[in-house]
Amino acid sequence: MKDPEKLKDELRYFSGSETWHNWSALYPCFLLTDGAKFLADEAEAYWLMDIIGSYQGKLLPKEPFQVWRLIVGGSDYQKYLDYQKSQQDPRYHLTVQAVLDAKKADLSVPPMAVMVCEDGNDKELIRQEIKFTDFPLEEIKLYFIWDGDHGTILLPSEY
Repeated sequence: MKDPEKLKDELRYFSGSETWHNWSALYPCFLLTDGAKFLADEAEAYWLMDIIGSYQGKLLPKEPFQVWRLIVGGSDYQKYLDYQKSQQDPRYHLTVQAVLDAKKADLSVPPMAVMVCEDGNDKELIRQEIKFTDFPLEEIKLYFIWDGDHGTILLPSEY
């Protein structure tokens, strides 16, 4: 997986797309632009594209333009990490015992990330908690556009 700062820098250079890519036999009508495919490849995040694809049965055709944001971390998760880091073993926060101890301390295990879909006018349509992820960036925004025949996932800079 690529260094987060290098990945963020490389994503800035995508504008428009020369090619559209299929990424899954499950979603043959959905395509990725060059930038979205680069993100999926470099961040090992085809699961992110699958999340977007999986909700289209619920959203289409009513919502032909969608804004998707993945937010990793957040203040609740940081509190949880700070508590776990106060323990002796640096790998402690990844164990079942860590979860049990956190519950005893009245500290719930928050999601590591949240995926949010909006309609382009700041109206939230979907919110999905993601318990564990190794996604390298703190936040990423993607667009999904449906033209009646195909859906395309793209970076905002490619719009």
